[in-house]
Amino acid sequence: PRARLLRLNPHSSMAARVFGARALFGTISRGDAFPLLRAHQPAAAMRSVRAKSSAAADPSAGFEKFATYLMRCNQKCFDRVADDLASRGLPKNAAVLDLGASAGEPSLTIASRSSSIRVVSTDYAPPNKALGTARAKALGFDDRVEFHTTDAQDLSAWPDNSFDAVVGTYVLMFTPDVAQVCREVHRVLKPGSPFITTVWQPPPMVDIFGKGLMKMMLTMREEGKMPMPDPEGPQPANPCCLAHSAPDGVLGDALRGAGFVSVSAEEFAYPCTIAGRDAADVVSRTIEATPFHGDILEEGGPALLAEAEQLMISICEEAGHEMVDLKDQVPEWSGVDNPEGITKGMLFKTNTCLYVTAVSSS
Repeated sequence: PRARLLRLNPHSSMAARVFGARALFGTISRGDAFPLLRAHQPAAAMRSVRAKSSAAADPSAGFEKFATYLMRCNQKCFDRVADDLASRGLPKNAAVLDLGASAGEPSLTIASRSSSIRVVSTDYAPPNKALGTARAKALGFDDRVEFHTTDAQDLSAWPDNSFDAVVGTYVLMFTPDVAQVCREVHRVLKPGSPFITTVWQPPPMVDIFGKGLMKMMLTMREEGKMPMPDPEGPQPANPCCLAHSAPDGVLGDALRGAGFVSVSAEEFAYPCTIAGRDAADVVSRTIEATPFHGDILEEGGPALLAEAEQLMISICEEAGHEMVDLKDQVPEWSGVDNPEGITKGMLFKTNTCLYVTAVSSS
């Protein structure tokens, strides 16, 4: 895979220390993306995990774990996007394109809001097509949601003016050329149609990062138990690289440059719940669904992984993250998405994104 230059974001100092300081993920290959809070273009990230863990034996195993372990943790965001679209008076049989949707979210949440909406759910990772199709069938939406393997930077499978809306939750942070994505989205949108996207704010504003996974990795690096990223080598992707980037900034500029109007952004903070039987189980699942899992095993084997898990448990306890009833926080986390019948989850109370909207020009 080719390495591409990403944007420098001065607001992500913790991310720089965790993942690499050269350019806050100065370069990213398609083999290094970050899946947790996707966010729903975890394709490259899971390739990194598979290359270093037991998931390598089954090419689809990592993606299936993401779909069942973590995907629903952003359900509050999926709900807002789906409700937003439902309130916009889209035409009957409207076509909605979902970019970087992993195994089908928020695609299936959008479909649940209206029987007259058809959703085209896309992701860069081939295994997600089968996983999404299975989820759609289990949830009863297979007649209105179709799945495609697609790079968000290349939507040539669809002609101009194909869609009545486009959404992309937590995907633009992992696309090497954000401006190209915006140009392609504008091209396939019908005039006057909305584009809704979300990107994370800096780690201190995202509990699952600043009071969870990133703090764990930062501590291990500072204590010398994990190496600092090579400042001269390819760096992992930064899930917070587009913080504070709209309406003014890299993302806002890319949207306007592509021809969008009415570009707006507001902070949206919501609770994330990660399913697990207890705190140790939540932590184990969270680490396993990220490239850090393979990195830790490669550096120090199961003993270091156990130490990392215990450290993250302590961080979560210190932050006051509580175990809660899963059905009270994310009732959707059931059935096909919860094959083990887990009833508990850890609540990360405040996770802030930029909720960005724009309208295609006439």
